[in-house]
Amino acid sequence: GLLLLVLMALAPALRWVRQQGMSWLTLLPAGLVAGGLTLAVTLPMGLRDPVYVALVFLTGCAIGINAWMAARLFKRGWMFGAGYAGHVGVALMALGIAVSTSVGRTERLTLPAGQTVEALGMKVSFAGRQTDPRGAQYLDMHVEGRGLSFNAKPRLMESPRGDGMIRTPAIHGWPELYLSPVDVKTGAPQTAEPV
Repeated sequence: GLLLLVLMALAPALRWVRQQGMSWLTLLPAGLVAGGLTLAVTLPMGLRDPVYVALVFLTGCAIGINAWMAARLFKRGWMFGAGYAGHVGVALMALGIAVSTSVGRTERLTLPAGQTVEALGMKVSFAGRQTDPRGAQYLDMHVEGRGLSFNAKPRLMESPRGDGMIRTPAIHGWPELYLSPVDVKTGAPQTAEPV
């Protein structure tokens, strides 16, 4: 991943033919500024692992250089900058993955109906489930703690091809909390996974 981002950051600065000496270095300030700004935003979120810090910085560099090139080339026509805009999109995706992986926390738990369980500093309770006409099961849950108090209804639905379950998490607030059901068992503890 790190090598790919280095190449995505540096490749736009290099010409296919007739590279003029070190002229590609003129794009580095845009990348370094964007990389620094990206770190300034993500470090307060709890980013600490050196590999993820490097990944986030390089992703910021790739975003900065490709955005700068796209802006310059869009002046000549939309098709000249489109490739660089696509690279910005890939770098943004890599940034999202890196940040969510490095600062996110997950805990898997079993929720017996009618009981409250503690997870990630919050109390999670499961009141039961409802089934709609299509067979989707909505889990009636309540989350409280860390300044939050809300009802959530994550969903489980059997795949139309019968090869598993389609899970729809309940998502709440900032920082985001995902409640993702894993399985529902009749007459047994009910399971969901907050992330």
